[in-house]
Amino acid sequence: MKRHTLTVATPNYNHSKYLSQAIEAVVSQTRPPDEYLILDDGSSDNSFEIIEHYAKKYPIIRVFKNKT
Repeated sequence: MKRHTLTVATPNYNHSKYLSQAIEAVVSQTRPPDEYLILDDGSSDNSFEIIEHYAKKYPIIRVFKNKT
Protein backbone atom coordinates (compact mmCIF):
# COMPACT_ATOMS: atom_id res chain seq x y z
CA MET A 1 0.00 0.00 0.00
CA LYS A 2 1.33 3.43 -0.94
CA ARG A 3 1.93 5.82 1.95
CA HIS A 4 0.47 9.27 1.46
CA THR A 5 2.62 12.36 1.79
CA LEU A 6 1.78 14.83 4.51
CA THR A 7 2.87 18.45 4.43
CA VAL A 8 2.10 20.91 7.21
CA ALA A 9 2.52 24.69 6.87
CA THR A 10 2.68 27.26 9.65
CA PRO A 11 2.54 30.98 8.81
CA ASN A 12 4.11 33.33 11.33
CA TYR A 13 4.31 37.04 11.98
CA ASN A 14 5.69 38.15 15.35
CA HIS A 15 4.44 35.14 17.30
CA SER A 16 7.71 34.14 18.96
CA LYS A 17 5.82 33.61 22.21
CA TYR A 18 3.90 30.68 20.70
CA LEU A 19 6.30 29.28 18.10
CA SER A 20 8.10 26.67 20.19
CA GLN A 21 4.84 25.18 21.39
CA ALA A 22 3.36 25.17 17.88
CA ILE A 23 6.41 23.58 16.26
CA GLU A 24 6.74 20.94 18.99
CA ALA A 25 3.06 20.08 18.61
CA VAL A 26 3.52 19.39 14.90
CA VAL A 27 6.75 17.38 15.06
CA SER A 28 5.62 15.26 18.02
CA GLN A 29 2.45 13.90 16.42
CA THR A 30 2.01 10.14 16.18
CA ARG A 31 2.28 10.54 12.42
CA PRO A 32 4.75 13.43 11.91
CA PRO A 33 4.66 15.24 8.57
CA ASP A 34 7.00 14.33 5.73
CA GLU A 35 7.57 18.01 5.20
CA TYR A 36 6.97 20.95 7.52
CA LEU A 37 6.96 24.41 5.98
CA ILE A 38 7.32 27.43 8.24
CA LEU A 39 6.73 30.80 6.62
CA ASP A 40 7.89 33.90 8.43
CA ASP A 41 6.34 37.08 7.06
CA GLY A 42 9.00 39.62 8.04
CA SER A 43 8.73 39.32 11.82
CA SER A 44 10.48 41.98 13.86
CA ASP A 45 10.70 39.86 17.04
CA ASN A 46 12.98 36.84 17.51
CA SER A 47 10.69 34.47 15.63
CA PHE A 48 13.19 33.70 12.90
CA GLU A 49 15.88 32.66 15.39
CA ILE A 50 13.44 30.24 17.00
CA ILE A 51 12.45 28.84 13.62
CA GLU A 52 16.11 28.38 12.62
CA HIS A 53 16.80 26.52 15.87
CA TYR A 54 14.07 24.00 15.12
CA ALA A 55 15.05 23.72 11.46
CA LYS A 56 18.51 22.57 12.57
CA LYS A 57 16.98 20.07 14.97
CA TYR A 58 14.37 18.62 12.58
CA PRO A 59 15.41 18.01 8.95
CA ILE A 60 11.78 17.89 7.80
CA ILE A 61 11.45 21.64 8.43
CA ARG A 62 11.84 24.00 5.48
CA VAL A 63 11.97 27.71 6.28
CA PHE A 64 10.79 30.59 4.13
CA LYS A 65 11.32 34.19 5.16
CA ASN A 66 9.85 37.31 3.63
CA LYS A 67 11.95 40.40 4.20
CA THR A 68 8.95 42.69 4.56
